[in-house]
Amino acid sequence: MEEIRHKRGDTIDWPFTYSVDGQPVDLTEHQIECQVRKAVGRELVGELVIIKDPDQVNFAGQGRLTGAAGDIATWPTEKLIADIQYTLDGSVASSETFAIVIESDVTE
Repeated sequence: MEEIRHKRGDTIDWPFTYSVDGQPVDLTEHQIECQVRKAVGRELVGELVIIKDPDQVNFAGQGRLTGAAGDIATWPTEKLIADIQYTLDGSVASSETFAIVIESDVTE
């Protein structure tokens, strides 16, 4: 499981690419969601906003996971889990689960 370390209260802006069998997939018609949950108990902590690259012809499968600093400021300082879920015409596919380790911010 991939692990990302992130400071509580910092803005999230992470790129992602969705591909199947090594080929990027046009995301134009996909509904995409990303929930962040506690690793133990799976309580929902928050959701990240998905921004698809508007040029899916030249940048197929590319997008960004984003979260506002104010929202991330309320997340607990612990290991959280997430995945990205892609839905198209009733067919659902999810990324591998990844961990987000939320650390406390030193500079406030």
